[in-house]
Amino acid sequence: MPDECANCHIRPSFRVYNSISQAILVYIVFCIRGIGMRYYEKIREIREDRGYTQQQIADILCVGQRTYSDYESGKTRIPLESAMLLARFYNVSLDYLVGITECAYPYPKTK
Repeated sequence: MPDECANCHIRPSFRVYNSISQAILVYIVFCIRGIGMRYYEKIREIREDRGYTQQQIADILCVGQRTYSDYESGKTRIPLESAMLLARFYNVSLDYLVGITECAYPYPKTK
């Protein structure tokens, strides 16, 4: 992995949360504050950039296309488990997925 993100010229953060509750809290706070691009705009942008349909992503998340459409429109908040699954599927960090950072690098996997 490069030392800097080509898009934002900052070093990627390798923060590892001590617990799932800590990760959930960070996710909730940033979703409520609406920092950066709104998460629903980001999940739509990533899906379209990668050439997937709403139905294909809905199938991966085991939800209906209408439910996934509601996630992308912001009518319904995407559950944390689904956001984590999308981040893994797209190979990006959860921070990138919810619009906290523009560096898409995923965090290193813990053992």
